Amino acid sequence: MTIPAMTGEPRDDDACLAFVQSELSPTVVRWALEGNGPAMDYLVAIARTVAIRYCRARIGRREGSFADADGLARQACLAAFASLWEVSDRETHFLAVVYRSALRAVGSWPHRDDPATQVGRVAALVAALPVRQRETLVLRTVVGMSTVQAAQALGWRTRAVRDVEREALTRLRSSLSSR
Repeated sequence: MTIPAMTGEPRDDDACLAFVQSELSPTVVRWALEGNGPAMDYLVAIARTVAIRYCRARIGRREGSFADADGLARQACLAAFASLWEVSDRETHFLAVVYRSALRAVGSWPHRDDPATQVGRVAALVAALPVRQRETLVLRTVVGMSTVQAAQALGWRTRAVRDVEREALTRLRSSLSSR
C-alpha cells in the first residue's frame, strides 16, 4: 500500500477522507508508531481534516473567524496523538479516537449564544436534538463522513447510523415546518 505524503495543509480534504475508508487500517497506525514518516504524515492529515470539520461544524464562526473552532481542533489532534499508543494496543479505530477527542474538546468549550438569525435558529434546532442524532448528523452532513466512516467513528453498525440520521432529519424538518 502506498501512503500519500501529506505534510502541512491537506491538499484535498474530500480525497483525503475518501482514502480513509479503504486504506486507514491498524497497519498504518502501527507503521506510524514504528516511525514511518509518510504514515505519520498521513495520520496527521486525516486527524486534522476530521477534527477541523467537526469543530467548525459544532462551534461555527465567532466574530467572523473559525479561530475558536480551529484551536479546539488542534487540541483534539494533540489528544488523539497522545493516545496513539492506546489505539495500536486496543485495536480501536483511529477515526473513533479522533472523533472522541474532538467531542471532548467541543464539550469543554464555553458556549456562547448565536444571534437570532436563520443560521442561529437552525443551529439551535440541531443543538436541541438528542446527542446521538446531533452527532450523527454533524459527522454525516458537515464533516462529510460516509456512513461507514461515521459508523467506525461512533462504534456503531452502518444501519444504526442511517436510522439515526433519518430520525434526526425527520425531527429537524418537523421543527422547521412548525415555525
